[in-house]
Amino acid sequence: MLPPNIGSTYANVYRGELHDIASWLKTTSEELGFTSRLPAKIVKQPKLPDGDTPAPIQIVSFTEFTAMATIIAERGTIPSFRLEALDRAIAARELWPNTIKDRVPDTPAKTSADLVHMSNLGVLRKVRKILTVPCAGSSVPSQESSSGPSHEPLKAAAPAQDRDPALPEHGTPAAEPDKPHEYLAEPVTGVAEDWMSIGFMLNDLKDLRAQVNRIWFAFRRGKAHLVTASLVTNYAVELARDLEAETSDALTRQGGITTVLRTLMSGECKARGQDPNLKFPDTDDINIRVWDYADEIFLVPWLFLVYFESYMAKNYIPAIPPALKATYDPSSDRTQKSFRQRYDEDRVLLLTIIPEILKHVVYNPPTPQEDEFTRAIRALVHNARFKINKSCLSMAFAAQMYLDIHRVLRTEVNQGWTKLSAYASSTRAEIRELQRLHSPWPVGLLSLPDHPFQLRFKTLDSQIFDGILSDPQRTAARQLEDYILPPPYYFWNMHPWACGIWYYFIKETIHWLGVGLSNQLGSIMYAAHLYNAARREKILKSEWHDMNLLSAIRVDEDYGLPSHSTNYLKNFMNSIGDAAIPRGTEPDAKSSTSVHQKKKKKKQKLTEPMRKIKEEETEAAASIVRHEPYFMKWMAFVHFAFDERFRKGAPNTEGSQRAVTILLQRSPYHNEGDLIPITEVLPTLSGLCESEQVEWNFDYLTLHRSCWTLLRTLETECGPAIEELFGPNYIASESELPFLVGYILHAYTENAPTRFFRGRREKGPVVPSLFLRAAVVLQSLLEKEAEADETGLLSVLQRLDWTRFLQGRKEWLRPRDGEEQTQTQTQTQTQTQTQELQTQPAEEPQTEGKSKTPPPETQTQD
Repeated sequence: MLPPNIGSTYANVYRGELHDIASWLKTTSEELGFTSRLPAKIVKQPKLPDGDTPAPIQIVSFTEFTAMATIIAERGTIPSFRLEALDRAIAARELWPNTIKDRVPDTPAKTSADLVHMSNLGVLRKVRKILTVPCAGSSVPSQESSSGPSHEPLKAAAPAQDRDPALPEHGTPAAEPDKPHEYLAEPVTGVAEDWMSIGFMLNDLKDLRAQVNRIWFAFRRGKAHLVTASLVTNYAVELARDLEAETSDALTRQGGITTVLRTLMSGECKARGQDPNLKFPDTDDINIRVWDYADEIFLVPWLFLVYFESYMAKNYIPAIPPALKATYDPSSDRTQKSFRQRYDEDRVLLLTIIPEILKHVVYNPPTPQEDEFTRAIRALVHNARFKINKSCLSMAFAAQMYLDIHRVLRTEVNQGWTKLSAYASSTRAEIRELQRLHSPWPVGLLSLPDHPFQLRFKTLDSQIFDGILSDPQRTAARQLEDYILPPPYYFWNMHPWACGIWYYFIKETIHWLGVGLSNQLGSIMYAAHLYNAARREKILKSEWHDMNLLSAIRVDEDYGLPSHSTNYLKNFMNSIGDAAIPRGTEPDAKSSTSVHQKKKKKKQKLTEPMRKIKEEETEAAASIVRHEPYFMKWMAFVHFAFDERFRKGAPNTEGSQRAVTILLQRSPYHNEGDLIPITEVLPTLSGLCESEQVEWNFDYLTLHRSCWTLLRTLETECGPAIEELFGPNYIASESELPFLVGYILHAYTENAPTRFFRGRREKGPVVPSLFLRAAVVLQSLLEKEAEADETGLLSVLQRLDWTRFLQGRKEWLRPRDGEEQTQTQTQTQTQTQTQELQTQPAEEPQTEGKSKTPPPETQTQD
């Protein structure tokens, strides 16, 4: 079933709007003096888990709608949004006579259901006509009467100023304390209701399909990330599964999915004057002349899945010859093809990919990183082997999403694998660099073989290789006898949806490990204190762009970075969680709150020199409570909503509900208790995912390596001075490297003992030599990073001459600083050497075996 916060069109508009109208008619008419002549139909509700008893439900008959509407029209005031809800309820019920009725075979049950449905539709139309008379010429009615408590829910249900009034009002108005009953419209059952629920389900699936196509078009144009497109597609299949579960009873009563789709297809053929049994050649599953409608109701992928299910029941995987794959031409224009050519193209795509997935699911266990299409094939294999008749329409919907992705991307379908392979390889290289960074220390944090972070990095590295780079689908094909091997990485090149899910898994894991490792070691936070102090004192000549970007991303967080030198050491000690003194108070400082994760970090044990510093600083404030250490909190909340699903393997139902809850919390257009129409879920999800790309793609591990390299260099360059000031035991292991920043900041404190100061500026405050030395180390690190980025995109954009570039001139890139002078000197030297060569006589040809002396130009260039 759908999560409680998502409403389908059938439950939200078709039934929910009718219940709202019935409740409003009943409560308003009774307040105006209406008395029902029919016996009350009251249904008691069961007790809630917390012991409360909900208000009983009173059923409102359709036969009383016109009488209640007449009294309201004569004596009451009619809100405009109630008329809009009535219009939507009428339009929803007109789907039966306009679309579905003629496609359903004539039976006695259909005839009786049609009479009931058309009678109820006629009542609603009459009510709308009665209520329209007093509102003629007025779109917004006057303020409603507040003579009774029953009008309060109506006021609460009115659309807000920032809400689109065309959106449906969801749910029944909540019961007031003095309201004896909750009112619902008379329930209707029968063939018409079953087909109405099926029709609304297909319409919702059609809307989800259009939204998925829209996000893949955005990916093709470079306006959406691969992960965003894959998450939206995967969640669309989950919503399709929930929609089908909501309509499962109606599908069962009407003969199952195959019967329902065949019935709709036959009705469409008759409406177009076509024979539903016309198939040319005989191998066709449908009448090709009505292929567009079959594609609309997902009949084509459904029949293909049933076809492969019959093979799997015999434990047989059909081999597809390479000649069939060669018939698919993605460079062709699909819009110019006939129905036959489009059908053949879809057939080739499904016949070539489903066997590859079958091999994978048969020889490999399930993993949390599988996309919904692969999971659907795995469920198909399970049902066929154990003879379980649980094939779902959501499987066909997933197969249709695969076809639609190919229709959108065409020749660029391999871009998913291009992005995934590059990121997977770079992640493995980054893991090796991280292990190489920490491996020389015998007592280092990651050098312990049983440390959880080291195990997690090793596990991620093996998952990337085993699940992606080793090409497990092709490996599984080798285990089959007489099977034609596919091209290398054929599955990944043809399935960008799966590439995006794996990309999400790698990125989410490395993001989580980067934030967690940086928090545990304190590398980024403590280096930020040193960078902040050096920048505040205007010692640095360069900017640390990565640290500035991190500060901009986490602008709402406060790590105690002070703006005055007197608070450098105080706030640093407070940040590591071992300071009993409060932060330094500054005029422009914002109120700070400590940020914690679910699992609090253990306080790091201080060395003896640092403990003495802490005791000296806290003598005057011994009674103040200690503060917890500061952590970088998680910020990519929408991406984190799928963490339990793809990284930890949580069930789909839990992942869906978690995602919806976070969407409501983060969406600027919804509140946490709102009911989102199913057509608004995917656009909201894609927009929020794209808004988090900067934070989610920030490379915490690279910044951690830079900070750790800085701390190691500080220990090498400033270690002798720190040892002279604080003794030989200032740190005991590599994990205590961040304490070096504390020693340096303590040496810079103005009220420190005189022996800590090595020199003074001619003007301004006292600057210790230790602090200056640390600033020099930081400046050298920033210069090295700047040199490494000289060939980067940022450097190119900074040197770009837009005037020359737009004019098409060759010299559109300005030379780097100092490069222009070097080029001038080189040209002068070349001209001089050329003149010398012209004045020298020509050399005689040398005999074989003797080496020829290179010309002076070559020597100069070398």
